[in-house]
Amino acid sequence: MSRPAPRIEVRDIVARGIFDPSGAHLLEVAVPSGVVGMRFTLAQVEQLKIAITAFETEAISKDGGPDFYYRKAVPLEVRR
Repeated sequence: MSRPAPRIEVRDIVARGIFDPSGAHLLEVAVPSGVVGMRFTLAQVEQLKIAITAFETEAISKDGGPDFYYRKAVPLEVRR
């Protein structure tokens, strides 16, 4: 069993595109402190879009729901 990734409080997100003539473009996402930086390929950006959509859908369904009393971590399924 693997250990969960460390949690870092993020106040703002900084993003930039790194475009390569070969087509190996990257999305770079970081927090202003510079502690964490992540790079995503085009395929991974598609996965992020799916995860964000799943998150938004889950948030809408939980927000104001009758059985939502405690903090809950919900895994988001990412399928391509």
